[in-house]
Amino acid sequence: MTENRIILSGNHPLLEEIAGGTRDISCGADEIFIAFRRENRVAPMQTDMESISAMKSLCRQLNPAPGSRTKVHILLHSPEAMKMMQTWAPDDDLATTTDIHPFTMESLWAEKLMVSYPGDGNPYLPLDREPITLDSEKTVHLLIFGRSAMAMEIARHAALICHFPNYTRDHSLRTRITFADPDVETIRKDFISGNQSLMNNSFHRSIDLSGKEGCAVTETHFPDYHRTREDFVDVEWEFVKGDADSPVLREKMKAWAVSGRQLLTVVLCGEDDNGNIRTALHLPEELSDNKIPILVRMHDDTLFEGMKSRKHVSMKAFGMDRCSYDLSLPTVRIAKMINYTYDVMYPTEIDHAAAEASWHRLSNAKKWSNIYHAMTFSTKMRSLGHPDNDWDTFYSISANEAETLAEVEHNRWSVEELILGFRPTTDKEQAEIEADISLKRKYRERFIHYDLRAYDDLRDDANGTDVRIYDRCISAAIPLIAVTFRKEEGYE
Repeated sequence: MTENRIILSGNHPLLEEIAGGTRDISCGADEIFIAFRRENRVAPMQTDMESISAMKSLCRQLNPAPGSRTKVHILLHSPEAMKMMQTWAPDDDLATTTDIHPFTMESLWAEKLMVSYPGDGNPYLPLDREPITLDSEKTVHLLIFGRSAMAMEIARHAALICHFPNYTRDHSLRTRITFADPDVETIRKDFISGNQSLMNNSFHRSIDLSGKEGCAVTETHFPDYHRTREDFVDVEWEFVKGDADSPVLREKMKAWAVSGRQLLTVVLCGEDDNGNIRTALHLPEELSDNKIPILVRMHDDTLFEGMKSRKHVSMKAFGMDRCSYDLSLPTVRIAKMINYTYDVMYPTEIDHAAAEASWHRLSNAKKWSNIYHAMTFSTKMRSLGHPDNDWDTFYSISANEAETLAEVEHNRWSVEELILGFRPTTDKEQAEIEADISLKRKYRERFIHYDLRAYDDLRDDANGTDVRIYDRCISAAIPLIAVTFRKEEGYE
């Protein structure tokens, strides 16, 4: 098997982990990996603009064979640049000769923490470390300490990924994401302003632990259509003013650790490594006694990993500057199969050539919608009782399972669309669309989506087709995609 030729450009430690690379510019290169370190006092966006300029320059020096594309991996530092590249329409020559895959260290690590596939040997327990089935009473609870870009990205990825069947039975069984910090008001404002559509349609509350009374709910927000439409957002939020030393929060953590209904994970996301270690070592012992995962942000984990004792076995470092990167992009490979399934509707096999061609016709925004969907495959598999080492035996699901997963998929899609900035129609807009269904597309172009509603309230599209058929189709195809991926990985 011929190895790909890779051009490495930049000075980030991540490059040291990319095996088999060469810094020689060659007309025969298959891939480009661009990763520059952001220097102190240099704005993230400035570094990103320089990286994008380097990418364009390198790509235009290459001479790919007709019909082939050069895969480009590019590290970004600004979340704004990342959002722009996710919806970017590149120059004509880049659009037809390259596949561009942007990422940030925060998005890379969030995916490492929450997404797994057969054979990847993920050392991190998933947030749903026990199967959350239709009949389960358990929910995921993610507790994040610290104000940082990493904290924001982990929360966003959790909202994209943590969707489970039991919410379809009981809408009170939501995933809960809690931010805790003395300056949580700044976090709250930043997160809400960056995710307005999501937060407008979510339950969230603010809690102040700094006063004499110990604990006071200062604000409670209900979704815009609370009590007038069925709930369809299966993630809720808390913003707690206080730190890990707060007596009230410590008692809460003890209770959550022993709860039979919450699957708690604690993430320490401060910018300072020493502060994160200190917090980790002073957390209530009930967390380690009950094997609650404690994830500690570290730029360099050498000392931390060398000094951990058996008491701290549930602690794991993450966020290191030097880390692995899977050049095969498993999430993108699954995303291509998902998109192909939507095209063909109930395929019996995956035609990879057709899937590749279809993928290249998609906008960047649609590609990322499929990528985020792919990140939930391992979660959906676990909800049906199939761990990562069991994908090759997963040949079919029952009609009831497919229907349940279809509703889970709609709930996941809804949160994804809200994060991307879409909002539901108002009553007036809804009436206008129902009087003239052709307006559905026009409103969608304005980021107003008629299908952002509860699964049972979905309506027919402009062709008279029940839109739920797409969710049912992809749910029924999960076994086919899972087995195809597993075989490609060599785990038959």
